[in-house]
Amino acid sequence: MRERRRNWELCGGRQCGSGTWAQSVASATARARRESAAQRWGQRLAGGTVDKVLAASGASAQAVGYARGRAVDLATAAQHQARFDAYVPDALRGIDLDASVPAAV
Repeated sequence: MRERRRNWELCGGRQCGSGTWAQSVASATARARRESAAQRWGQRLAGGTVDKVLAASGASAQAVGYARGRAVDLATAAQHQARFDAYVPDALRGIDLDASVPAAV
């Protein structure tokens, strides 16, 4: 049994990969699913907070939609900031949206 387990862990056949590879794929899938659930939860909280805050303010539907989108993207950037290079979190944070745009002459 010990030899069979070692073969399963290390050796792949024509129809399947090694056991170590299979375990790593299963682990990565489980991690991705946990993170996607956390991402959905964070987005839901961010969007719900914006909805609560702006519901009483009388803001237009377009303003609420914009604020909701920004809040959701900021929550996503906060969750994944350590995994990506600066481009992705900066894009999610919308740093170009906050920069002042010079008026056309």
